[in-house]
Amino acid sequence: MRRYKTYRDYLTKLYGEKVRKVMIDAGFTCPNRDGVRAKGGCTFCDVAGSGSTLIVSEISVKEQVTHAVEQMKRQHVKKFIAYFQAFTNTYAPVEKLRELYDAAIDHPDIVGLAIGTRPDCVSDAVLDLLQEFQQKTQVWIEYGLQSRHNQTLERINRGHTAEEFEDAVIRTKEHGIAVTTHLILGLPNETSEMMMESAQMIIDLNPHGIKIHNLYLEEEMAMTEEWRRGEFEMLDKETYIKLVCDIIERLPPEMIVERVCGEPNPKLAVAPDWALEKAPLLQEIDKELERRDTWQGKLFESKQSVG
Repeated sequence: MRRYKTYRDYLTKLYGEKVRKVMIDAGFTCPNRDGVRAKGGCTFCDVAGSGSTLIVSEISVKEQVTHAVEQMKRQHVKKFIAYFQAFTNTYAPVEKLRELYDAAIDHPDIVGLAIGTRPDCVSDAVLDLLQEFQQKTQVWIEYGLQSRHNQTLERINRGHTAEEFEDAVIRTKEHGIAVTTHLILGLPNETSEMMMESAQMIIDLNPHGIKIHNLYLEEEMAMTEEWRRGEFEMLDKETYIKLVCDIIERLPPEMIVERVCGEPNPKLAVAPDWALEKAPLLQEIDKELERRDTWQGKLFESKQSVG
């Protein structure tokens, strides 16, 4: 048993058996790629829009789900969550979204719907639509904050502000929809204090889940060229482990920790080398929590959550 509430354990308890996500690329783009907010996308994002390398994007959503389900059933998994992962998955008219989401949950083994998107791309009409889907299946929406510092968000070409993130989380919670937030540790020139301030913003908003990512660089990322020019330094493993544990022990006890590290594509990975070793990294995080004799929520200070 880990000293934090893992997503895998949460799903197993909820459904009584293993549940896995099937990743979907529905052909979206992002407003900081097409010029509405900016061009080029986030400087840390890869050419696949942070989508899984397992996605077969050339086929329809329904075919992607069927293909992924059949592949994972070989691992003795029977229930799945359809995860719209690549790019911004609410960036389309509501009726188009309805069609895509319906296609994803049409498979009989799909028990949930997860939507990865940006906080500046969730109108109340989109939230109303997701509220409708909650009558059919469990719904989660994932927002990338990455940093609460607007100067960092501007530098990484994020195209939205921390204030827009806060507004989106509040409105989503008011609609009764579960929220997961993404946080990146190690963004250019951020101090440990700045990263902990970003974590505290998430803690205060009290979403249902959190994904903590280490910054990693791959070929074809704009940020990789910045690093090669010496414009910033990568976070070392020891500092990353310390920060993750500092965050975990301050999280609300009921918050689901969906992820504590990212997974670069080994064929494209540039830096840091330690990011390629996921299992040892997870073990070192566990050992540090044990060494401190700490756990999720030990240092949590209860406040009136926002929203």
